[in-house]
Amino acid sequence: MPRNARHTGPSNRGEATLPISTTTLTITHGLVYQPRIVLCNPALDIGDTWITNVNCMTFTFNCDTGTAALCAVYWYVE
Repeated sequence: MPRNARHTGPSNRGEATLPISTTTLTITHGLVYQPRIVLCNPALDIGDTWITNVNCMTFTFNCDTGTAALCAVYWYVE
């Protein structure tokens, strides 16, 4: 499935890339509704992480510190 395709199933998952020195990342989740559950797991230690701005198209991944390298963020929504 393409990265930004709309998904009508009960859940979706993917990988996004947090750019260098960035502390927020808006991710398109691909569901046709606002998810009840949003889970994210960064591949690097970037301090505390949290989710904001969950809606029917996107959510925002936030972290304490920007990285010195690109950081994969693995996500799951339902």
